[in-house]
Amino acid sequence: MSFGLKNLFTKKKEIPAILSPYGGTLMALEETPDEAFSQKMLGEGFSVDPDRGEAVSPCDGTVSCVFDTGHAIGITGEDGNEYLLHVGIDTVNMGGEGFEPLVKEEEKVKAGQPVLRFDLDLVKAKAPSPVCVLAIGNSTENGVLTLAEKSGSHILPGAKAAYYDRKDEEA
Repeated sequence: MSFGLKNLFTKKKEIPAILSPYGGTLMALEETPDEAFSQKMLGEGFSVDPDRGEAVSPCDGTVSCVFDTGHAIGITGEDGNEYLLHVGIDTVNMGGEGFEPLVKEEEKVKAGQPVLRFDLDLVKAKAPSPVCVLAIGNSTENGVLTLAEKSGSHILPGAKAAYYDRKDEEA
């Protein structure tokens, strides 16, 4: 019997808030019009119906991949999270048209730093949906991801979009 003493010697591990790479209308990942994302096959996260054509880094970290078509970027955060920034639905089919990555693989990035520009009007015209996703590939290790604002709220790039509710961990 522990008499609850374990809680005296444990503390919550600090995990920074998850910042939004995009500006627009915040959405729960389940609302994303793509099964791979909405069913969380690529991890937890959230979506944004964008109101501008720029994505910023959600964290301090290192660019782990830049897709040849420019529509997606992977970032390994200093917080240990593996982030996938994905612009639009089925935008890989655009073959890179309208996308301008601003970073290269292995480049260090800071939270809020622009990492990708895209022609939002072109994405709206050519893709089934302009909805942008932030997926966290190793999210099952982090606890429960909770949106910081209600789905449907307006969010700015670099603003707190989500956070993890974590169980107490050994110090």
